[in-house]
Amino acid sequence: MQIACLLICVHTFANRSTKENIGHILIINAYTESTPWSNSLIYPIVHMASQNKEIGVYTEHMNMLMLNNRQELMAFEENMFRDFTERRPKLIVLLGTETYVLCEDLHQKWPDVPMILCGERDYTGSKDTVLLGHALSPEERIPLSTWQEKYNLTLLPIQVYMEENLYLMKQLIPGMKDVFYIGDETYICQQNDYDLSRLIAKKYPELNYRFLSAGEISIDSLFSVLNRVDISKTGVLFSSWFRKKVFADNTVLLANSHRIIATSSVPLFSFKNVGIEEEGGIVGGYIYD
Repeated sequence: MQIACLLICVHTFANRSTKENIGHILIINAYTESTPWSNSLIYPIVHMASQNKEIGVYTEHMNMLMLNNRQELMAFEENMFRDFTERRPKLIVLLGTETYVLCEDLHQKWPDVPMILCGERDYTGSKDTVLLGHALSPEERIPLSTWQEKYNLTLLPIQVYMEENLYLMKQLIPGMKDVFYIGDETYICQQNDYDLSRLIAKKYPELNYRFLSAGEISIDSLFSVLNRVDISKTGVLFSSWFRKKVFADNTVLLANSHRIIATSSVPLFSFKNVGIEEEGGIVGGYIYD
């Protein structure tokens, strides 16, 4: 349903009258070019545009895990704006809640260009907090709706069904006593960990909770943990496994480890499309359609 709504929005904005021959759509993805969730939204837009010779699509991948401060964000923006020196977008599609950190500068650069933000949360926080990848407490959260009119921003929330997933897991694993959440240092995983831990403490106090983060353990250590899991008593939620590593003094982002994790014999649940369903890694999940 969300993909259909996104395509309708994109089609509506992209086909408004224009003086240019081609209406450029700029897609800014918070994650990497190999992120399944992002690609599940990017590919339909590209396919739709391929049917119309008057629409061009350009995608910029932020790799948010590699942007830790305003200087690095500014460098990303400068490169992006340089690519659009000779053309201007007719529509900007932002994928991932973290992309909100770009809205102010995008609005200053192109004040009349509409933006569509597809995010996993309906709130954001200060730019510095989001860049650091820290979870936002209720007191730190700023509703995105308060900025819609100022930035000509349309919100298309991608709902994360935490409570429904926990209920589903309890139904499928009647003896469940432990919940493991596999994630990384991206903002959305940190926010999921924050929200999930508090939800379990409040509504499922009988469950033990553990966050297995790519920022704290290696993939070998993760497999060691999973190999000891009693699947009759443990539910495992998987989100993503992006990991920074230094090679020859250069920091690189390892982004395909999710396919390795899919080889684990432990049944995995998920909040969203994570790209390993076709490999048998995911057995269930309460996921948006």
